[in-house]
Amino acid sequence: MKQFIKKTILILFITLVLPVSVFAFDFGLIANVYTGFGNKNIEEVSADFKADLLPRFSMLIGDDGEFFLSAGLTFGADDGAYFVPELLRTEFSMRFGNAGVRLGRITYSDPLSFIANGLFDGVQGFHNSPLGSFKLGLWYTGLVFKKTASIGMTLDEQVNLETPVDYSNFADTYFAPSRMIFAFDWGHPSIAELINLQFSIITQFDLTGADTKLNTQYFTLKAGFPIKRFLFEAGGSLGFFQSKTDDSNYSGVMFAGDF
Repeated sequence: MKQFIKKTILILFITLVLPVSVFAFDFGLIANVYTGFGNKNIEEVSADFKADLLPRFSMLIGDDGEFFLSAGLTFGADDGAYFVPELLRTEFSMRFGNAGVRLGRITYSDPLSFIANGLFDGVQGFHNSPLGSFKLGLWYTGLVFKKTASIGMTLDEQVNLETPVDYSNFADTYFAPSRMIFAFDWGHPSIAELINLQFSIITQFDLTGADTKLNTQYFTLKAGFPIKRFLFEAGGSLGFFQSKTDDSNYSGVMFAGDF
């Protein structure tokens, strides 16, 4: 009788539980290899090698939730050999009807991809309605690999961005500058069936320990005009900045356009 019960439980597990477990998650591995040769000058030949391993894992959580995890391992040789590990997109998302929330290391881009475009640590809520899509997010950049966040707003940060990772000084050569980013986004795919609009307000607070602090605010607008099989887009960004040191304060206005 005991053997019969054990066999029955095993059959139920194989037929019911195992398929749910197998198909409830997904995993994979992507490998990229790049090799290049060139001339630094007339007499010197240069070689460049880079290989990326990108493992990923995702799983569903109930009917409305999802968890996604990915990482990157980069091996390369240019002037010298290097190895860079990093945690890539790692996101928990949950939907509640027309609203939802994303949490973790998530992607964000402003409408023009001028101001912020990459992976950042934080949270973003969203709501879809007939009036458009509304999004509100808060992110921190100081724990992301500097090449992934790609933030270089001052001269020292630009220099650090191009400096190779030094494991003897890991904290100062691996991470992006410490900044807090707040963003409000609104978009509508078809206003009066004639135009699509995207608008954002972005504020960036400098949390670095540098002597010079740089805070910025941006207003960005992008419009798309579909004409038959073509889509014409135009946009612009109006920005304000405040640069603060122990001895002086500066402020100014920035403008960028895209057509």
